[in-house]
Amino acid sequence: MSRLLTPAQNGVHRRIRPRRGLLIGLGVVAFLAALYGIIFLLVGGGISPNTKVDGVSIGGLSPADARVKLEKTLVPEAEKPITVLVGDQKATVDPREAGLGIDVAATVAAAGTRNPNPIALISDLFGHHVVAPVATVDDAKLADAVDKIDEEIPSKGHDGDVKFDGVTPVAVAPVKGEGLLKDQAKTALREGFLTTDPIRLPTGPVDPAISADAVQRAIDNIAKPAVAAPMTLLAGTDRVTLSPALIAANLTFEPSGHELAPVVDGDGIAKALSDKLAGVERQAKSATFDFSSGQPVVVPSVPGKKLDAEKLGPAIAAVLTKSAPREVAVPTSDVKAKFTTDDANSLGIKEKVSTFTTHHPCCAPRVTNIHKMADIVNGYIVMPGATFSLNEVVGERDRARGFVPAPMIYNGLYVDSVGGGVSQFTTTIYNAVFFAGLKDVEHHPHSYYISRYPAGREATISYPEPNFIFQNDTSTGIVIQTSYTGTSITVTFWGTKYYDITSTSSDRYAFTTGGIRYNTRPDCEAASGNQGFQIDVTQTFKQDGKVVKTRTLHTKYDAEPVIICGPAPTPTPAAASTPPAPLSE
Repeated sequence: MSRLLTPAQNGVHRRIRPRRGLLIGLGVVAFLAALYGIIFLLVGGGISPNTKVDGVSIGGLSPADARVKLEKTLVPEAEKPITVLVGDQKATVDPREAGLGIDVAATVAAAGTRNPNPIALISDLFGHHVVAPVATVDDAKLADAVDKIDEEIPSKGHDGDVKFDGVTPVAVAPVKGEGLLKDQAKTALREGFLTTDPIRLPTGPVDPAISADAVQRAIDNIAKPAVAAPMTLLAGTDRVTLSPALIAANLTFEPSGHELAPVVDGDGIAKALSDKLAGVERQAKSATFDFSSGQPVVVPSVPGKKLDAEKLGPAIAAVLTKSAPREVAVPTSDVKAKFTTDDANSLGIKEKVSTFTTHHPCCAPRVTNIHKMADIVNGYIVMPGATFSLNEVVGERDRARGFVPAPMIYNGLYVDSVGGGVSQFTTTIYNAVFFAGLKDVEHHPHSYYISRYPAGREATISYPEPNFIFQNDTSTGIVIQTSYTGTSITVTFWGTKYYDITSTSSDRYAFTTGGIRYNTRPDCEAASGNQGFQIDVTQTFKQDGKVVKTRTLHTKYDAEPVIICGPAPTPTPAAASTPPAPLSE
């Protein structure tokens, strides 16, 4: 009889296979892990995909890039004026002035970035995320903006008030109105400024702050006493009467809590009494320099005084309810001089820098013009680095300021012109500039050489051209002093001396001769003519005895023609072709 044996009994071991379910489970886990990884990578490390802030897409951007994008797109929109409705009236609000804005950083933070939670990842990948902008509010500015709206939008009611009919106070009865409910209005602006346009602000009945009783108290206690008698204004040594009518014309009332307070228009009273109150004012005097001792001495500035209309009103209001006699000292404020003592002391005006004198015959009309120009320039201060234009400082020469007709050179002939002859002054100040070592910006020699001036070192002028201009190219100031006699004019520069200046001249060379010109004018003056020539002048700058620089000026003078008074015997082509000479005063 045979016996069945198990595989083990037969010595045979069979391999046991894993369970199929386990393999499937492991595959699912691997698939899900791979899928998770893919979704994790697709969502990315920036803002969640498909995220928008008020219509602006920031999905997939880094937080930094998202902030930049919102700053460029969302913030400008949020800064546009907001329209608000108050009842049936419209107003606009500037969000920035109202303290309303967007917190971009907080808005981006609210949008969020990748969440490792699988469910959140799937939501981020396939969902659409709308993020509301995060608003910022400055409560103080918002309150001011609401107050401004309340002032601009009529409430169709008003406080009680007091007006004047002549000198009689008249009560204005209060009227209840429909006004802005401020607290609710602030809430509406705060909540709606990013979402609603226009924003309706709530209103409600508003009781006047000034009641009829308050109006009557103002009449009895302030208005009637105010105009009961004249008032005296003390303007320096003058006593000026302020009449009840003028008080009433410049007295109004404004709410102060639940009462009316008087407001006096000091400016209106000052204008009405300007002539009588002038004694309280004093012109400021700028500092000047006195050179009579041979050294510059500062004459101190003097502050001025002017009526202070802004303080006059409160000063009058303070005594309105007092019994007569009532007196008010007119308040003043100091007026600083344009050029103070400190200004003068800071300029380095301590010594004579240069001086130059030219001479002329006595008593000719041109002398009047020279003296007039000298008077205008005398005391002029050229600040460090500033440019001095003689035509700009003196202006056009005219009879109104005392200039008179005198000969000047025009087209090579001497003709009379108002202000003629002042090239004498121009030459004198030019030489003061030359020996001070200041910068010569513009000067024009005469077309003909005039023997009373140093050859190659003289200047002409007319208005508006040619001009004479120099620059004070030093770090200290220059004061111009002028003086004159009947036969001379002197210009002296005071300041800080930087250079010792010497002048050397070459011999005259390249001589030319002029032709003959005929002049039929009744005021013709015959002339024998002079040679033209050229000359070079060398300006040498020294400091402590050492030459630091030199400058050479080249001047060419035209030949002066022979002037014959009367008509030419025959046409003179040479004379006709003579080029016109510059205009010279």
